[in-house]
Amino acid sequence: LLRIRSPQSLSMIWTAVLFSALAMPLLMPAMEVVMRSAPEAAVAWIPVAPHLPISLRPPSSESVTSAALYLDASALIAIAYVFVASLALFRLSVGVVRGQRLRRKAHRLDQAWALGWDIRVSDRLAAPVTYGRTILLPSDWSDWDVFKRDVVLEHEKSHVRRRDFFVQLLAGVHRAV
Repeated sequence: LLRIRSPQSLSMIWTAVLFSALAMPLLMPAMEVVMRSAPEAAVAWIPVAPHLPISLRPPSSESVTSAALYLDASALIAIAYVFVASLALFRLSVGVVRGQRLRRKAHRLDQAWALGWDIRVSDRLAAPVTYGRTILLPSDWSDWDVFKRDVVLEHEKSHVRRRDFFVQLLAGVHRAV
């Protein structure tokens, strides 16, 4: 909408959106306190949802079978939600474990240009990646010229400085749940 093209700005905006979404459970009770303590005229225009659960039952039927149907539908929806969320969290966990194993098996570079950074090399990679605060390079990194190596490292260092791995991990948990 605003035609923002800067990768740094986009990253900062989406990180703020993620943390705002994660803060919602904490902000909702605070908003209720504000709504209750504010003068009526100040908050009258704000729509407030009733604190009643949404009913899937038809309004005209109050029979035992429709109540049982309502509970069955609610239970099925809850089971489906928990199942999908569990699958997504399991997939994320497997990725974290595999990444940790890849990081642990990669050998550390002790080059002068790598000092101060956890840079490792793995023959199981086709492209450079960042895992946590570690930069993982493919085994063919030694074929790169100095310019390419420096550009790749600056790019990966920017991911480490911005803590992109941890933001992505948090986003994955948020998306799963």
